[in-house]
Amino acid sequence: MNTVALPAAGTITVLVPAAGSGDRLGLGPKALLPLDGRPVVEWVLRKAALLADEVIVALPAGAPALESTTSCTRIVGGATRQDSVLLLALQAARAWVLVWDAARPFTSVALARRVLAEAVRTGGAAAASSGPGEFQTPLAFPREVLLRVTTHAAQLGWAEASTIALVLRAGLAVTALPNEAHNIKLTTADDWAQAQGLLAHLREI
Repeated sequence: MNTVALPAAGTITVLVPAAGSGDRLGLGPKALLPLDGRPVVEWVLRKAALLADEVIVALPAGAPALESTTSCTRIVGGATRQDSVLLLALQAARAWVLVWDAARPFTSVALARRVLAEAVRTGGAAAASSGPGEFQTPLAFPREVLLRVTTHAAQLGWAEASTIALVLRAGLAVTALPNEAHNIKLTTADDWAQAQGLLAHLREI
């Protein structure tokens, strides 16, 4: 079976949107909630550092210092996730970007690598569940593509719940890769309860 190479070393930026208020969870900003001894976002940042030497995280205004911020750049996020992704894309300096939601701390580095490799082959890729069009993060594109799409959306007033929805609205193709069963998004109280049974996956590479 042919293998697809990752982007070359030094050409990847990992972008971590982590500025959400966590209203549906009801416990405050979910990226900052403690999960097995560390803030949720810390788990993502630690894994992201295994993929790229440039990691940028968008946090709520006034967010406390994090251990992993010594190896990443932190910015203040926008009013919406879409705004935060645009701000992150503007900061990125590498040819390829991988967007990894802070609310998905159980994503493995192996899945992120597969998404990156497929993006090199096809121009854009994301994890997806079995349902049609149900894309999730991680997702990867050339930086120029992500920046163009998010800038265009801001100019036209497009508002979508996900980055992939913006990309598809712009008429671009996205290759779907099989997701991991444990790659849940922490959104509701039920998700938070489920997360307590998935703690072993936090340390999976």
